[in-house]
Amino acid sequence: MKVRDCWIRTHDPAAPKREIWVLPLDHDGKRWRTEKWSLGRRMELLPGDAPVGLRLPLSLLPEKALKRALTLEKKEGRLHVFFPPLLQKGFQQLLRLFNDVPNIRFEGYLPHDDTAAWSKLSLTPDPGVLEINLPPCADAVEYARWLHILERGANATGLRSYKERAPGDTCGTGGGNHLLFGAPSLDMATSVVALGKVRIAAPRHERLF
Repeated sequence: MKVRDCWIRTHDPAAPKREIWVLPLDHDGKRWRTEKWSLGRRMELLPGDAPVGLRLPLSLLPEKALKRALTLEKKEGRLHVFFPPLLQKGFQQLLRLFNDVPNIRFEGYLPHDDTAAWSKLSLTPDPGVLEINLPPCADAVEYARWLHILERGANATGLRSYKERAPGDTCGTGGGNHLLFGAPSLDMATSVVALGKVRIAAPRHERLF
């Protein structure tokens, strides 16, 4: 990835000593585009506690200026990277640049899955838990793989997929722990049509940390 050096040192009034850099950036599906923002030697963010990419003073730019930007922010020992709205191809190229960067947190916009190649999780915060709904799984092996991935991620962040009522006595977190059976089409689902609206108890690992 090669672009012009159009980085802008940026100032956050709420954290004056924090290192923040902004690069006007877009991808048209074939190539990258950037440009200089004529906002002086240093740009000041709008007030607030939202991610840097949502606090850019875009209203100060000319009407035809590029108004999308990649932002980098060093905060609490981590590099916060905000992705602008991009097409899927550009998003994937940009994501690969940060593959080996430690202590990173991604923020910003997720593109539409134009190639239908992504599996998507649904995350919903509930009181006391984080509800995670898995994408459809073709078989038990794929389901087990997702459980392993989620358990590993939960352990790394201090979360867990079960409730401990007493030492050695664990159970599901409640309100979840269910499987939904189906098939890609109604014709293929004749054997489970009767179960279409039935929720069956699942192993404790599926709910939701």
